[in-house]
Amino acid sequence: MSKCLVARAPLLRFCVLGLVLWLGDYYFAWQDSYRIAAPSETALNASYADWASRYGSYPNDQQRAVIAKRELTERVLFAEALRHKLHLSDSVVRQHLLMSANFLGVDGSDSEKISTAFNLNLHTNDTLIRQALVQKMETIGRGLAYPMIKINEAELETRYRESPERWRLEPRIAISHLYFSKDRADTATIGARVVSVQKQLTEESITDEQAFALGDYFMLGNKQPLMSLAKLQSIFGESFAQSLATTLRSGQTQDDWFGPLNSAYGAHLVKVINLEEASYRSFSDVKNILENDYIRDAEDEALKKYTAALINKYEVETQ
Repeated sequence: MSKCLVARAPLLRFCVLGLVLWLGDYYFAWQDSYRIAAPSETALNASYADWASRYGSYPNDQQRAVIAKRELTERVLFAEALRHKLHLSDSVVRQHLLMSANFLGVDGSDSEKISTAFNLNLHTNDTLIRQALVQKMETIGRGLAYPMIKINEAELETRYRESPERWRLEPRIAISHLYFSKDRADTATIGARVVSVQKQLTEESITDEQAFALGDYFMLGNKQPLMSLAKLQSIFGESFAQSLATTLRSGQTQDDWFGPLNSAYGAHLVKVINLEEASYRSFSDVKNILENDYIRDAEDEALKKYTAALINKYEVETQ
């Protein structure tokens, strides 16, 4: 038996050596899969330029730091998605690779074209594919927030009290108005027309409909329903809205004609039909919004911890 073991010893040593080499290759391949390249200066400058095009100004130092961190985080999430082979089964990835293969003139069936695209590593440098896989990883990270702790109503009420301006409802005003066009041929007499109509409104008891006939036709109508000053400004212009606000602050009562107020169209005599003061939405009215905020914050916190843990696993190599 000893002779048999001696005879088999070289074979055994060969198998052990082969296993060691295989394990070594596997270990180094595994270790290499946790290395990613840091975002290049070119890539970061492109991200800064994209930010500037969206927000109208070049990002400052703090904003560039946030952009750079986001770029690194996306690279880690993309690398992790590839490690878990999520790209092989993702329908968005496969569809986009098929489009790329068709563009390159790759022959074969759809599945063969997709397989060729994978072999050519087209998925590793495709922005849309990267976005799709990053979003999938972010969904996984947010999912770690579940099962979620039952939402505490007292905490929701605290959140409600901490941001009162968020629940503020702007004052709303409903008005009637007489319109005097600045585009009429006798525009030089617009002031005299307004004075004459004002006198008639003061001395005679006439209905609003009768009063409307004393002015010019206004394409948006002589009655404006309850709306905010901002909405009125979008219709009549800034000068009109500011003059109306000033008149209201002075204590102008409802059902009295006042003016004239100038607008982008001409002059107006105005009557306030209804006025709703500024108010605040109640807690019960916004409870669903607060609950959704709570859930989103919990998911964001879970994603933050998830990405931080992943980043710590990776070795970032500067270029």
